[in-house]
Amino acid sequence: MPILFIAFLWTVPVGAVLFAIVWLLTRRLSSHVTIWRFVLSSITAFAVTPTTMNFCGQDYIAPAAFTSLMVFAPDATRRSLGLIHGVLPLLAFAAAVFLIWSYYVQRQRKAT
Repeated sequence: MPILFIAFLWTVPVGAVLFAIVWLLTRRLSSHVTIWRFVLSSITAFAVTPTTMNFCGQDYIAPAAFTSLMVFAPDATRRSLGLIHGVLPLLAFAAAVFLIWSYYVQRQRKAT
């Protein structure tokens, strides 16, 4: 399967800039308030989560953020593909990053 590098060249820098802005504004809160960890984890997921995407009859590896836009399609088939190939990988990756980060913060609190 070919990889759509041009799509990742758009999502990763935009995600990095958004992450940096939110991180700089909430860096002290992110270790205490779980909602900010979830927001930062979601931004990371939108920037880097890969998934498969059928385009013009061929499967590609693309950012899940692009595939998740198919949720807004008029027909049910494309909406279900957007959910399965776009939204679910984003949620899984964001949950994984959030849980690992929360575990790390909890271990740091116990150490001090």
